[in-house]
Amino acid sequence: MTDFVCPLYVKDASNTDQVKEAIDFFDTILENFEQTFEVEVEYSEYDALDLIKAFSRDVKKLKDIDEIDASPFRLGGLIAFWIRKIKPIQRVLKINDSDIEIQKKYKRYRNEIIALYLGLTICISGGRDSVSCPESSYVISDKDLQEIIFNQFDSLFFDLRYRAISPHAMATIFNLSVTRK
Repeated sequence: MTDFVCPLYVKDASNTDQVKEAIDFFDTILENFEQTFEVEVEYSEYDALDLIKAFSRDVKKLKDIDEIDASPFRLGGLIAFWIRKIKPIQRVLKINDSDIEIQKKYKRYRNEIIALYLGLTICISGGRDSVSCPESSYVISDKDLQEIIFNQFDSLFFDLRYRAISPHAMATIFNLSVTRK
């Protein structure tokens, strides 16, 4: 079994260095999101810590019980599930899009949009740190990712917010979305 490399995974939650690295990576992903989508968001560090712990706990279960390394789609599904469940994004501070409908979506579905973005980012990067690992399994530009989220997943925002969607269902959705030709 290969060693797990996703930067959001923390083997030992009591190790403050590992936790800080995971929080820093989450912050980097949000900065990339803000740049790509031309928005500014505010998140709760307390909720981000809960998110990382919940994600790490589930990944550890996969590794311990199933004795497998999870696919990037499964990891993307897990992180998307926990983001939409914990809701670490407190508010959208600035939106550089003049479209009123897009502005409403950012304000109402901010955590769901981030969940899709981060989940897809993990899928595309193969579970690795996409910022420092350009040799991704799939090549999708940030602008294409934005288009996928707002066009292909537009109808999913409501369901992610108000209905229970399992990590497995999210993994399947990501797999079908990223690998289709």
